[in-house]
Amino acid sequence: MLYSDDPTADEKIREDCVPGAPHVSFYYQAGVDMAFINPQPHSGLFEAKLPVMPGDTPLKLAIRIVKHHRQIKDPKRVSIWRYEDPDLGPRKIPECDNLEKGKIKLSVDTPLDVDVEKKSVSINVDGKRIDLGSRLVYIVGP
Repeated sequence: MLYSDDPTADEKIREDCVPGAPHVSFYYQAGVDMAFINPQPHSGLFEAKLPVMPGDTPLKLAIRIVKHHRQIKDPKRVSIWRYEDPDLGPRKIPECDNLEKGKIKLSVDTPLDVDVEKKSVSINVDGKRIDLGSRLVYIVGP
């Protein structure tokens, strides 16, 4: 939401927006579609296909997952995990007693590097670029 006196607002917003007559502008931000898988048994939470956009962090993805799954109320309960091996990790059968095996938790403020043209999402760890593949895992904690 932008106000008419916001310097980043479009000129049309600044001119046409008056009290009682708001101006609505829609825009599209390109992103990369990824699958978010929940391996928790008996949770009722399944796979969600959501876009990952430039400037996203795991916290923003958790908020998007909460909007997708209405039974999750608090995005702070959602943690995002990546596979150690993004190619073979999603192909392995998850172990119900050890959901974190073969996965690495992403910090809530980790910036995600999104390349829309190549349709890839990666992170930088110690100066090294790590591709996240096309699937991430989300786990809902207590």
